[in-house]
Amino acid sequence: MINKIYIAWNDLDTIPEIKSSFKEFLQFFISNVKEFFDVLTGDSNSVYIAFILDSVEDDNFKVFTYYRDPISYRSRSYIDNKKKEYLTSNFTPFKTIVDPTNTNDIYICDDCKNENGYIDRIDDWNRYYNACLTVPIRMPLSNVSENNKFVYFGFITVDNKKGGYKNLQAVEALNSFADNLFNAFSFYNDLITYYNECNLKN
Repeated sequence: MINKIYIAWNDLDTIPEIKSSFKEFLQFFISNVKEFFDVLTGDSNSVYIAFILDSVEDDNFKVFTYYRDPISYRSRSYIDNKKKEYLTSNFTPFKTIVDPTNTNDIYICDDCKNENGYIDRIDDWNRYYNACLTVPIRMPLSNVSENNKFVYFGFITVDNKKGGYKNLQAVEALNSFADNLFNAFSFYNDLITYYNECNLKN
């Protein structure tokens, strides 16, 4: 998939064209993630990417929702407009993942309503979902096998009403999608950097 993006972007001449092409890729990618989990869980899923902006305090970070699938965007865009930035401590999945005592780097729950202490940045979250699966978008540091340390850039979350996430296929699939997103964003950043450097030389 990344190779196809590279071939398509070879002919792009401006940053707006690069950004437009990347937005089209994201829509295609996230729509396919949604379709995969719709089939896997037998329910309609929502998918979104959130990025870490800054560290507020130890193990608490400021984040924002960067992109939603085109279907859930229609009903949930008001959430992002109302709460453009929020803290990982205000959303149980993110809070759990960044907790240094958590060793799994995932959050999975098929019944959030009955999960003790579950919180979301909006009070009426249960209108939209009752189950979710979240994994980080991350980059491994050196000596990963020894230290098991990563740099977190953000998160990808899928949620629905009926669940169906507590299985290895769901977890491994979302981890794979997250790794592909990291590669895509890294490549996108390289393209922008390369374009700017070429313009400076000219």
